[in-house]
Amino acid sequence: MILDKVMRPEINFRDLGGYHTEDGRVLRSGVFYRSSNLSRWNEQELHELACLNVHTILDLRTDYEVYEDPDPIPSDEMEYFRVSGMRDVNDAGVDYSPEGIRRMVHGDQDLSDHMKDLYLNMMFHNQAFEFLWILLQEGGHLPLLFHCATGKDRTGALSFLLLMALGIREDELMEDYLYSNVSFHSRIEHAFMDHEEELKKNPSLAHELQMENGVEESMGRAMLKKVKAEYADRNAFFLDQYGITEEQLTAFQNRFLNAKM
Repeated sequence: MILDKVMRPEINFRDLGGYHTEDGRVLRSGVFYRSSNLSRWNEQELHELACLNVHTILDLRTDYEVYEDPDPIPSDEMEYFRVSGMRDVNDAGVDYSPEGIRRMVHGDQDLSDHMKDLYLNMMFHNQAFEFLWILLQEGGHLPLLFHCATGKDRTGALSFLLLMALGIREDELMEDYLYSNVSFHSRIEHAFMDHEEELKKNPSLAHELQMENGVEESMGRAMLKKVKAEYADRNAFFLDQYGITEEQLTAFQNRFLNAKM
């Protein structure tokens, strides 16, 4: 992970370069970026994005979210695509605002359980990853930035899948996922302060607040655990879920990983 000093922490921006594989290779920098949606960025940050020569923006939000807060694209040279990064049982894009998530909870289902189901589902037949894979096979779409609303949930899942395909070590997958809590440290802290009295009466509220304002470590680990429980290894997972062969994964890794340090 590489940070850019121009970017404020609250836009949750980072270059995925610098992560390591088990055999010691390193993901190239200046290729893959992740962040919050661009409507949260200031003019200096949008200018910096153009200076980084980002060619493609992949927006993981729903039509409704994009309608409410469209991305200000800083350059006419940039491509823009939108593919929902989280879908419900009816294959509809999920409005991932707190209100949108609550609307989907029916009957006696616990919000935390529902959130966990959504997270786990993002690892399997993820349409955003399928689309990203097609873009990368076509060539000519790099460097690429992908984002959702805050850049922590749908973006976190897509980053998981991308880094898994690249063979990045599991501890660094989690490092990338959990960095959103560093970006949103103030936001998380204020949320807990604002609900201090409610937390005394209902400590379980802490999980919900953490999920709304940052990411929950247990959710990230559950996504990895689900994959490991159902498949012998990453090669088997990507072949079954995405039709990507071991040979294709190897070529993909060779394309974006530097030699052993």
